[in-house]
Amino acid sequence: MYADFAYYQGTYHGSLVSEADWPTIEREAEGYVNLLTYWRLKWNHTEDIPDEVKLAVCAVANVVLNEHAAAKKAASHEDIKSYSNDGYSETYESMQIVKSQYAAQKEDAVNLYLPLSHPLRYAGVD
Repeated sequence: MYADFAYYQGTYHGSLVSEADWPTIEREAEGYVNLLTYWRLKWNHTEDIPDEVKLAVCAVANVVLNEHAAAKKAASHEDIKSYSNDGYSETYESMQIVKSQYAAQKEDAVNLYLPLSHPLRYAGVD
């Protein structure tokens, strides 16, 4: 675990994710950060996780929580995209659109703390 719940609340000042949900949400956020950093922290067995990585995980955790809630809404057709009363027509946000919107938000969250110029994000091409 890169960031524990105490770090999320104390240092990051997060309040969206509950302590009960933190392990699941953090695991998914950590996986996303690992993906964008080419798993360098896991492969190098780094004991000391940099603060920018912990902050990125916390930022992504907030997005992941919102993504899970939106996915539940979309799955139950609660997320109405448009509605017409005259001929009764409803359009729902598709899961694919929801996923792509949150993928962009997760990348933005990581970029805030781990920009593309950060050594952990180096793709190995000059």
